[in-house]
Order: sequence, then C-alpha cells, then structure tokens
Amino acid sequence: MPSAWINHVKQYAKKNNCSYKDALSKASATYKKGSGGDSNSSSSSRSSKKKVLENEDLSEVIGDYLTPVERVIANRVNKKGDFNISVHPIEYYNQMVNKLQADYDKLPHEYMRLLQREREISETFYGKYENENEIKIDDKEMKIYRKTIEDNQEKMEDLYDKSEIVRRRLEEANERLRDEIQRENIRGSGTCASCDADSQNMTQAFVDNFDRHEARQEAERRATERLLRKKIRKLEAERARQEEQQRLNRLIPNTVNR
Repeated sequence: MPSAWINHVKQYAKKNNCSYKDALSKASATYKKGSGGDSNSSSSSRSSKKKVLENEDLSEVIGDYLTPVERVIANRVNKKGDFNISVHPIEYYNQMVNKLQADYDKLPHEYMRLLQREREISETFYGKYENENEIKIDDKEMKIYRKTIEDNQEKMEDLYDKSEIVRRRLEEANERLRDEIQRENIRGSGTCASCDADSQNMTQAFVDNFDRHEARQEAERRATERLLRKKIRKLEAERARQEEQQRLNRLIPNTVNR
C-alpha cells in the first residue's frame, strides 16, 4: 500500500478535523486530483493510482481502529476509485437487530405449530383403535406413527437449538449497536455545548430504549425457555410411557402362550 495515500488520508483527517473513517470516504476525490501527489502527473500515473485505489486494503490505514463492519465498508471501492460508504455501522447493526428479533419472534410460533402437529398425529393414530391393547408393536401403521413422531420431535429439538443460536446472535448485535451509538456520541462531542447536550440526550434515550427492549427480550426468552423445557419433559414422559406400553405388549403374547 503506497505511503502517499496513507499520508494523504491522515492529513485530510487532521486538516478537516474528522475521523479516519470519514476521511476514507472523502479523501479519494482530492487524492485523484493531485492532493498528496504531483497535480501534473501523466495519465499513466493517474491510471496507476486508480488501480491502487481499486485494489488496496484500506483497513491498514487505521489498523485495529476499524470494526469488522467498517473494514467491509471501507474496502467497498467501485470501478471509478470512489469509496462507497453507503451503510453506517449504526444502521447496519440496527438492521441486523431488527432481522434477528423478527426471526427470534417466529420461533415460538413454529414450535407451537410442531407441537400441535404432534397432537394431531397422536389423535389420528390412536383414534383408529377402541382399545390401546389392539395396537401391535410390529404393525406397519405403528412403525409409521413412531417414525413420524420421532421426526417431529427432532424438528422441535433443532428448533430449540436454533433459538439459542439466534438469541446469542441477537444479544451480540444489540451489544455492538450500543457500542456504536456510544462511539458515535463520543466522536460527535466537543462541537458546541447545546449540540453536544442534544446529541447526548438523544443517544441516552436511544440506549434507554434498548435497555428496556433487552429487559423485555430477556423476560420473553426465559419464558420461552421454560415453556420449551416443560414441553420437552412432557414429550420425554410420553415417549417413556409409549416404550413401557410397547414392552408390556411384547410380554402379553408370551404370557398367553404359557
């Protein structure tokens, strides 16, 4: 990576009193016009600079200062050599939180749908028999029923695992969003007393909203976990009852033969 470009970005940030991230989005125009280099350079020189802008890893300019999201944004360079910083980190994480929250809210409904399906399968199967003693363990319909129930229970278990994954990702996204808001508040401070106060008030209100949101989300998560554990225990008890009934069914013919 050419040192001229690095120095140009640093000088632009210092001259305009802006962050390196902002300099990345604005310094390219003046750099291509000759700022930080010879304004009378040949067309081949300008062409080589353009190729450098298209190919270089801009995250090296400020090292570890960039977050992973900012590195992706900073490295989005179009064919003209301009920086395409169209997604702000706060907006990025806000979109991520909304998407994950929507996915997380769907999981309990999906779980209840699978639970309802299991009840319907059981009612349909046992409804064919007047007495459970008529059910034979080796019957074709019994095997199909057991396989269907097992498949449905596997889906419910997978859904529980998915809910844990989505919950953790949602917590991480919320935490990163809060960090970005606080970082933006720090960057914007020091302009004027009234502007700084307004910025802090808006940011604090935003953070407070997320605190309430996370508290409600945590309560919902715990309630969902209790419901899932309760349903899983019920399913395990039902499975144990079925296995015991099947064991008894196998013993009945032996008793009769004696």
